Amino acid sequence: EAGLPKLPEIDPSELTYHKLCAVADVEEGKSKPFTIEGTHLALFNDGGKFHVVDNRCPHMGYPMSEGSVRDGVLICHWHHWEFDLKTGGCFLTSGDDLKAFPVEVRDDGNVYVGLLPGEREEARQRMIDRGKRTLEQGLKDRSSFLIAKAVTALRESGATAQEIIQHGLFYGSYKSQEGWSSGVAVLGIGANMWNDVSEKDHNLFLVHGLTQIARRTGGGSRRQRFPFPRATS
Repeated sequence: EAGLPKLPEIDPSELTYHKLCAVADVEEGKSKPFTIEGTHLALFNDGGKFHVVDNRCPHMGYPMSEGSVRDGVLICHWHHWEFDLKTGGCFLTSGDDLKAFPVEVRDDGNVYVGLLPGEREEARQRMIDRGKRTLEQGLKDRSSFLIAKAVTALRESGATAQEIIQHGLFYGSYKSQEGWSSGVAVLGIGANMWNDVSEKDHNLFLVHGLTQIARRTGGGSRRQRFPFPRATS
């Protein structure tokens, strides 16, 4: 456990504990998802010890309650990211940690989880950050699937269309050799027409524009251009 992160120190007086379920409701080796005040949680019974973590994988949002635990290691079944079940520490180099929450098993036979007052907003921000990482990966891979997934996640978590458009325009300008492409034009036109189209088509507008940017950018950043030095006599 030497290389694993420690759980952040939390003032116990700031925590509000919420009842999840009875101990008997989650068999040993099993898990169960919960949503408490907008926070998505996964409860695990590992050898009789209970642990609660964020139910969204920090990689791409797969439900961790669908994962498996082996020797205290929680494995996401989508891309096989591995986390320490107790602390949420990610074993993948440069991988983001999974948030772990304080747990109490009380004399009444129930399992409780402790949440801080601002947990809902913090969880929302984690979803936005995760969506932006997915969008970045989708643009790099030129994957319309990842782009669509990221746009949907970002919009559902409260990110504004302006944030998503700015992210795409910056990427398109920075990754195009000339700092401009038809993809940037398509997304820009979509932004200008935003209020003229049906709300149900907004995500489609974003995905189409971002996909066009991805298809017209290379892997490297654009070359910096500098003026010729002034001639000296």
